[in-house]
Amino acid sequence: KHDQYQAVEIINQSFHQTALSSILRILKIPRSSYYYHQKATLSLDKQLIESEVKKAVSEHKSYGYRRITAHLRNNNKVVNHKCVQRIMHKYGLQC
Repeated sequence: KHDQYQAVEIINQSFHQTALSSILRILKIPRSSYYYHQKATLSLDKQLIESEVKKAVSEHKSYGYRRITAHLRNNNKVVNHKCVQRIMHKYGLQC
């Protein structure tokens, strides 16, 4: 399974240069498998972002979603302010 996640990463990196169908044909990966593993990879990214937001909120309890977003961006995390707001609301972390 780990190899399939690596294949998704490779495909995503080369997708801008070559058509997806060509890449999948060369790697002999079904299109449905690619999208399945891509979705699973995105859910792992969401879990990572949630943990980063929780950590930032625990460090800076008086910060709202805008300042938490700015803090994460200053630490080289790519995150949208709406995503941060949604996570904070989900876990009751609003100040």
